[in-house]
Amino acid sequence: MNNGRIWCVVKPTVGLPLFLGGVAVISLTVHGSVMTNTTWMADFFQGSKARRADAAPVPAHLAAAHVNDSNVTVSVMPVAGLPGDTTAFVVTITPKAGGSAQTVMLHRPEVTDDGTGSSAAPPR
Repeated sequence: MNNGRIWCVVKPTVGLPLFLGGVAVISLTVHGSVMTNTTWMADFFQGSKARRADAAPVPAHLAAAHVNDSNVTVSVMPVAGLPGDTTAFVVTITPKAGGSAQTVMLHRPEVTDDGTGSSAAPPR
């Protein structure tokens, strides 16, 4: 222990409670300042729904745009026929110099009344 000789000056029965008490005071001070200096903490304690940015739906003719780069082609297509408010897109990245295309489906699950997403996964 690097500072093991500190206990020759301060008894452990005095030093440890002082150290742990200092940690507790600092922790309570930080948590108290977060609770009093934020605008969302009161809403959190009242159980209010989390505020989300509303995303405007993208029309199908605009979402099917192709972005050309010197090395890859990226295409984004919306997925139709999903239940509820689920929004999904299929993103395909194809290298121009050969190789296999990489495809991924990105989705945002429907939002329920309590602000959480549904547990139903989108179809693959």
